[in-house]
Amino acid sequence: MDTQNTYKTFKDLNFETRDWDNAQCGRLDLGNDIIISVVGGGDMGGLYGDGVDNWEIAFFHDGDFVPLSAFDDVLGWQTPNDISRHMMDAQKNGVAWVNALKAIRANSREELGLDK
Repeated sequence: MDTQNTYKTFKDLNFETRDWDNAQCGRLDLGNDIIISVVGGGDMGGLYGDGVDNWEIAFFHDGDFVPLSAFDDVLGWQTPNDISRHMMDAQKNGVAWVNALKAIRANSREELGLDK
């Protein structure tokens, strides 16, 4: 690990309870035009995490979703350690990380002929 930098981790997230569904949510600016959103639990279901041991995450760059997999903008069932690793990737690699994920998405869509 780069000893010159201190990276933000899951422990740096401050969670609040949303009024409309009682889900736990946290949002954190990682300092490089990348923001992480973490949600879990709640009364209505539909979130990919229980808000205790695992969470649903999304990242945003310049206000747009960062594609976290070939066909989805969110990752579910992420543990605090998983989330810290994703946060470190985003902080260490910044826009290069975002561009790599966008390229993976574009290649996957092209292989399936989805943008023709």
